[in-house]
Amino acid sequence: MAGGHCSDVARFCFSVFFCARHKEQKWHWITPGAICGVTLWLAVSFALKIYLHFFDRFSATYGSLGAVIILLLWFYVSGASLLFGAEIKPVIEDAAAAEGEPDAKLEGEKAPNLPDRQTKAEKKASRASA
Repeated sequence: MAGGHCSDVARFCFSVFFCARHKEQKWHWITPGAICGVTLWLAVSFALKIYLHFFDRFSATYGSLGAVIILLLWFYVSGASLLFGAEIKPVIEDAAAAEGEPDAKLEGEKAPNLPDRQTKAEKKASRASA
């Protein structure tokens, strides 16, 4: 039965690889979101270490499950901090698109520079003239 699931996953990966729309994108190794996410992850991990150093009573309360609870808590805060860093890039791109950057996309746009898009400056100008 497990072989059937593996072949389903392989077929899905194959179809995504060959059927998805390929578009050449610029790759940046260091982005503001990556810097913020990793910095926040390190800070949260250090804060959890300090907390556990001073308030480590999990083994007395939960027994052998204390280590599992601590590990799951670390997974949770690590994932939350990295997701926070991942959200920074779309926010920056939305702000750039609203200010009129030609290569930036507004929220929900699949391609930048649509002809019916109005920037904030254009919206203010149209409101002022009306």
